[in-house]
Amino acid sequence: MLIGIPIRSFATAKERLSEHLTPPQRRELAIQMADHAVTIASTVSDVIVVTGDRDVRQWAGGRSLPTLDDGGSLDGAGQAIVRNVGDAAWGLLHADLPMISTADLKSALAGFGDRGCAIAPSWDGGTSLIMSHGTFAFSYGPASFQRHLKQRPWAAVIMRAGLALDVDEPEHLDWMRDVKLKL
Repeated sequence: MLIGIPIRSFATAKERLSEHLTPPQRRELAIQMADHAVTIASTVSDVIVVTGDRDVRQWAGGRSLPTLDDGGSLDGAGQAIVRNVGDAAWGLLHADLPMISTADLKSALAGFGDRGCAIAPSWDGGTSLIMSHGTFAFSYGPASFQRHLKQRPWAAVIMRAGLALDVDEPEHLDWMRDVKLKL
């Protein structure tokens, strides 16, 4: 399985946190979380960064990671990874999961092995991970988990904190501090 990690841009990352973090702080947070996601994903699979951003491509190159163009959107990133692997198994894992662990991904891989598809919801009803094969109609945005699951109703639903707790809103910074996450 090839796991794609979409990263739009470090320079404009986490804009919803702009009242609490400066642009350099948001950039650093995004890089730290991406480093963490790549490190964890690399323990279970080959990884490719899916981006259209030159700065992210340089970052990936510095870590010897291949890249694919994201087509300008998260849905486009998903389509890019699917096109890249053809009918082979693929995964799409978000980069803003500071608590993700190897055990989380092993659980998802086991679910994929059992059902041929694994999907992990984020805490707010989004989708933080999809593992499948063949074509897939990505539909990210609010409530994307239900739209994705509707396409693969047999999918293993992976409910794990490391996959559910993504960082998008100011209150997420609070829980990161509360659990003393140091990336």
